[in-house]
Amino acid sequence: APYIAACDVLVVTSDSDGIPAVVLESAYLGKPAVVTRVGGLHECVVEGETGFLVDPRDEEGLAGRVKTVLNDDEVRRGLGDEARRYAVDNFTIEAVGKRYLEFYERVIDQARQGRRSARSRPSVRWGRVGRTASSRRTPRHRPHLRGPRSHAAEPGPGRSPL
Repeated sequence: APYIAACDVLVVTSDSDGIPAVVLESAYLGKPAVVTRVGGLHECVVEGETGFLVDPRDEEGLAGRVKTVLNDDEVRRGLGDEARRYAVDNFTIEAVGKRYLEFYERVIDQARQGRRSARSRPSVRWGRVGRTASSRRTPRHRPHLRGPRSHAAEPGPGRSPL
């Protein structure tokens, strides 16, 4: 975190990436980011609001965006302030936990609705009709059921919660 706190802008030039913690940590510390548009980086950086997304291998576009952030204090501060707000609103343990809770509530509601409709048709046994081998697989085979991931640990003194 001390290196991120000392920088003016975070630049990530990955060819492929998930959601790197460094992008979330820099946002939490109020630093804008210029990143390549790959993997999950578009979930961490909102184009023109918290930083900039550039196409991979677009060196000129990357350099231009970095220059924009470095040469304009007002733009840098505005992007950094919005990056911090976005990180707190979307990536703290509380925000991620809330999304998990909402996800599980939707799943439970859908399951309850499914049971009600199955009870109204006595000839159909709920949980058996329409099941195939693929529908019995574990959630690792169905990534849309996994929900958001967070690798955040409890922060120590002077550390980012991300």
